[in-house]
Amino acid sequence: MRAHGEAFFDGRDELFVGECRRRYPVSEAYREATAFSPKDAALVAERMAYLRAAVERLRDYADGFIVFAGDPGGDPERATTVEDFIAFAEGVRDIVAEEAPDAQFIVNPWAVAAWDGFPSPFTTEFWDKEVRMTREVMAREALVAPGIGVEFPMHNYYRSLVLTAYADEGRKPELYPTAADVAALKARGVRDVWGWPYFLLDECDDGYSGRTWGHAQAETRYLHQVVQAGRALGLTGMVGNVSVDGMDVEALNLYAFGRFCNDAEATPATVLREFAAALVEEGSVADLVEVIAFLENRSSWEAGLPEGDRLPPLPGFRNWSGTAAWWRSDSTRGY
Repeated sequence: MRAHGEAFFDGRDELFVGECRRRYPVSEAYREATAFSPKDAALVAERMAYLRAAVERLRDYADGFIVFAGDPGGDPERATTVEDFIAFAEGVRDIVAEEAPDAQFIVNPWAVAAWDGFPSPFTTEFWDKEVRMTREVMAREALVAPGIGVEFPMHNYYRSLVLTAYADEGRKPELYPTAADVAALKARGVRDVWGWPYFLLDECDDGYSGRTWGHAQAETRYLHQVVQAGRALGLTGMVGNVSVDGMDVEALNLYAFGRFCNDAEATPATVLREFAAALVEEGSVADLVEVIAFLENRSSWEAGLPEGDRLPPLPGFRNWSGTAAWWRSDSTRGY
């Protein structure tokens, strides 16, 4: 799903390609069985052949293809640098150009720090490296060239895992990209510059509160915050995703994400009112809004954030107030 301009569902399909991972039966241990060093030329050639076959099969159906650094991807032997990722990405770009010349190619530096020493994502070393290495990738004009797209994970803008790591060290993360960075890419002819706040739509606990995936989530304040940040940066739009079997429980967050992307004036208050009105009769809307707000003010996502990065609660629900009048009296207020 990509939200931009007036079109929320714009019919785009992308194949996520990248990561140095071999395809093995799922019964085998995932990390140990699949990860391999990008320094192994034979295994890289095998991976490229797999990707070429995939792109060829999908070229009549996909509007674009994304290469991303991995999750975590990178090199388990800790021998690579950012240059190895750039070379890998350029190889995938060439495959797309040859096999699907009408498709867009997008570079996403997600987890690129794993290509330089494979640091733990629970440390600021990982996120410091992600910013530094992403800058290096974006500066490579032969890769990030006119007509190419870019997709930023925006981890340092919103992700609880990142913000907590920095808070533990008494630091603030560097916000990257900035509006100037986005403008510079567009000035070079980069076709689209996207933001992808993945964890606010699919894995809302980010590893802090046990497995909350699969349970209903409400994160309208934080979705509003990150979409407004993307808008201020001048991004083309935002990318949203949920697992297929998680779509029902993430319905509110998906709806809120789309509304915020397509309407700069939409607020959590208006979105909750609209969402509730679509589900229940008018006389029960206030009750449903109250329940959703109560859940959001106590969400696992918020519990995982440092206190200094938490947004004010939805008004009137700091203590269970028994009234949902806040959205009625001023439905345009923001948070």
